[in-house]
Amino acid sequence: MRVDEDTYFSFVLPAVILLGVVLFGFRRKSPDDADVVRNLLHRIKTDLLEVPPLAILTLCFISLMSYSISEILPDALRQVNTFLYYSLFAFLFYIIFHKNFPQRKYFAIGIGLFIVLDALRSGMFTIIAYMGGLFLIILLSGKRIPLMAKLGLFIFAVFFVAFLQLFKLELRRSFKSSVNTPVTELVTNVITKTSASEFETTLFPLYYRMNQGFNIALVMRYIPQNVEYLGPKYLLTNFVSSFVPRLFWEDKPKAGGIENMRIYAGINIKGWSTNVGPIGEAYGSFGYIGGWLYMMLFAGFIRLAYTKFISLSKRIPILFLWMPPFFYQTIYVMESDSLQAFNSIMKGAVFLFLLYKLFPVLFGVRDK
Repeated sequence: MRVDEDTYFSFVLPAVILLGVVLFGFRRKSPDDADVVRNLLHRIKTDLLEVPPLAILTLCFISLMSYSISEILPDALRQVNTFLYYSLFAFLFYIIFHKNFPQRKYFAIGIGLFIVLDALRSGMFTIIAYMGGLFLIILLSGKRIPLMAKLGLFIFAVFFVAFLQLFKLELRRSFKSSVNTPVTELVTNVITKTSASEFETTLFPLYYRMNQGFNIALVMRYIPQNVEYLGPKYLLTNFVSSFVPRLFWEDKPKAGGIENMRIYAGINIKGWSTNVGPIGEAYGSFGYIGGWLYMMLFAGFIRLAYTKFISLSKRIPILFLWMPPFFYQTIYVMESDSLQAFNSIMKGAVFLFLLYKLFPVLFGVRDK
């Protein structure tokens, strides 16, 4: 840790507690309790019968095509293209819950295999871990699951994420060495090294991969010792930029750690990515009291977006199936930055609004 424990925890611990209180506290009843979700899923299965399977397959194809050309698109179009690809997860739900979808089992397996193989190709498993978690939440929503089954699923998830992190390191070593190592051999290497190593040796790669506190400590070491607290300028610019398409603001801020690490931690990074997270931004911008207030406002923004999403889903049940692509980038925002949450929620809302207006049949709404 780059600062002493008292300095670190005196800010971070209250910040995390306040974040949780605003996200989950101050409510009489959960907006998405089991009865609400069960009712939504029942209505979804009925409304999906109004959606032609051919329309779902067509949009699945468009999602896959959009992903294949993402690297050649300008920045102004890349975010739209990203949402088109994430739509694949919503359409996967369409296939699973659509009773009249032909050969739905095979289509669902095919899409799942594509996602896994693409992660293996790129070495990026974030989408499997986080989108997979959201996917399971919806699949299991409203169901009565025994406590031991929940505990078993939790333990499996912990080990699965740990394995993914170790496998990712092994895969990237293979990429750097330009040796095309088979996946089975990489898996064997991970298992062999893990079983043959001491606990601390195995745990340390996981620790430094998951220790977001290290980056926050870098901010606390840099500010205010080297520069004064930065104030609201950067965060306000980020928030405003989420409302403006890049087409009209060519040099608007980008989500990502390169700029944030330079501004908040005084560190220039190149060839890899890491970030200070919203907690680091909060401290670097406002210090203690202001930082805590910012974390509460940030949590309030996410909570408002979620409760509004659930409220709209009660009117348009199929919208509920779009939760994974809509909130995917918000789920892991604590290891990225505030701009990622602002961007993904605001632009995701615009994307879904346009999709609903242009293709209401996808939401079980007949043209009037």
